[in-house]
Amino acid sequence: MSEPLVSLVLPVYNEEEILTRNVRMLLSFLLANLPYRFEMVIAENGSNDHTLEIAHQLKAQHPAVQVLSLP
Repeated sequence: MSEPLVSLVLPVYNEEEILTRNVRMLLSFLLANLPYRFEMVIAENGSNDHTLEIAHQLKAQHPAVQVLSLP
């Protein structure tokens, strides 16, 4: 049996000021404390700032991060 996968979904809207800091803090906590594989899905909800671009940068830096952009 394979190890469980935990999926965390972070709904975001116009979060450019705090997204990087919060995702890095949450990743650090999960890597140190969660004994399971995990993915973090940033669900961007049509932001009109740079949230989507920042989310894609975080995805490029962290293999556990996925990005979903909703219109």
